[in-house]
Amino acid sequence: MSDFQIVKSRKNRKKNTPMIIKNAEATTEKHIITDGNTINRKLQDSMCLLKASEFYSQVRDLIADHHIDAIVCYGIGNFAECCIARYQLALLVLLREDIIQIPKSSCHFYDPKFYNEEELYLKDAGFALIPENEEGKRKAEKNTFFICHTVGRVYIIT
Repeated sequence: MSDFQIVKSRKNRKKNTPMIIKNAEATTEKHIITDGNTINRKLQDSMCLLKASEFYSQVRDLIADHHIDAIVCYGIGNFAECCIARYQLALLVLLREDIIQIPKSSCHFYDPKFYNEEELYLKDAGFALIPENEEGKRKAEKNTFFICHTVGRVYIIT
């Protein structure tokens, strides 16, 4: 009986309303302080796996013929902890190195939830941090590749 699991009935639920199962651990904010060497090792591992993938080949081919002078990345997430955010950063770094070939200082990042360690890592790596919330209103004065990882509004906080 140890494999027995109680499942809530779907009878009284409205159509197309997802069933939400709350996890106590998911609601607790967890922050693991990570040093730059650990972040770099994890990022390098993600870059190696990504570079060998068919997905990366397809993305690389899509943007290969476009001239890009700058990259602006909004809302990438906590890449020190989250593997999804880390893969997104790995993709950006690989594209910058292999295809776009612009200085790291032409890659700009903003996420209001960056940890201090992540900001320090990006700065030490030579990337530029956007110091304040632009609400996604950055004027593109040259060919700019915008990467918005947010759903809905782009950080319009009142």
